[in-house]
Amino acid sequence: MYSFQNNKKETIFCGKPFGANKAPLIVAEIGFNHNGDIDLAREMIKSAAENGADIVKLQTFIGSELISKTVKSKDPDHPAREIFLYEFFQRYQLSHKDYETLFKFSKNLDIPLFSTPFDDSSLDMLLEAGMPAIKIASPDLTCLPFLARLAQIDLPIVLSTGMGTNEEIETALKILRSEG
Repeated sequence: MYSFQNNKKETIFCGKPFGANKAPLIVAEIGFNHNGDIDLAREMIKSAAENGADIVKLQTFIGSELISKTVKSKDPDHPAREIFLYEFFQRYQLSHKDYETLFKFSKNLDIPLFSTPFDDSSLDMLLEAGMPAIKIASPDLTCLPFLARLAQIDLPIVLSTGMGTNEEIETALKILRSEG
């Protein structure tokens, strides 16, 4: 069992304070619900800002690096059941230029934007675009080379541990703490 322990009265994440005697930090999770449409992404970021979110989070991937071109969905309820999953992910990804645009857009709205990179190229793209923090997805908890690379980057990290064993979590934390 892990708990967040901090002797400071507050911590700063993406320029926003949180901690003891502070209001909760609200993160609006957009993921890739923008459907690969930058205009929809902007609309969702603006809506998050207007409705009181403190931070916005996306999911970033490059379809060709995320999944093999030969994998088909076997789930009859999955929206991509009629296409190769590679095509599905290609359809819903945003470009490097899109991310640069979205980071500038969110900055103008005074709402920080960060993302979960699902591959090395996405991480590089996000860093170049000015991402202020990194979210590590649960499936990457055991991707030790990726964790070692992330630990070398001087940004705050949010580590998801869903479905992780205590041993996997301890290993991930050891890597993140020792490499950085």
